[in-house]
Amino acid sequence: MPDLRLERVASVDRPYTTADVIFVHGLGGDGKETWTGGSDAYWPLWIFEDLKTTEVWTLEYPASMFGSANGSLVISDQAKQVLDLLASASIGKRPLIFVTHSLGGLLVKQLLRTAVELHKPDWEVIAANTKGVLFIATPHSGSSIARFASNFPLVSKSTAQIAANDRI
Repeated sequence: MPDLRLERVASVDRPYTTADVIFVHGLGGDGKETWTGGSDAYWPLWIFEDLKTTEVWTLEYPASMFGSANGSLVISDQAKQVLDLLASASIGKRPLIFVTHSLGGLLVKQLLRTAVELHKPDWEVIAANTKGVLFIATPHSGSSIARFASNFPLVSKSTAQIAANDRI
């Protein structure tokens, strides 16, 4: 299970970066495999190569469907941690676009809501400079797999994320 971290897609320095794009994986995914299709296909790198003034990142965060030794935070707590991580990396000072998959979309929706509602200046800048969110297979009204997992608590030991997603 991935820890919380933000990784640049390429180590090429871009002196004239005008925007950031962050890829956020979904339930059971990670920052690399979610965006890889075939042997040479890696979406974040394609964006990096095509948009010469854009910095591209992947966000790793714990997103296991089932409980683990280190547990999982509820999505509102994860959103706060991600906001702190982004602010510490100076993300949000220029235009920002999120590309999200599944639970990653719900996480980004929550972090934007949290950024606005809690009025922390570093977080408000992130929300204000977010110019777009691309949602791919995001269960905006709940997830059938979450409902399925929550019906078998002794077998699945679903995480707090799954339980919350079942109530959406």
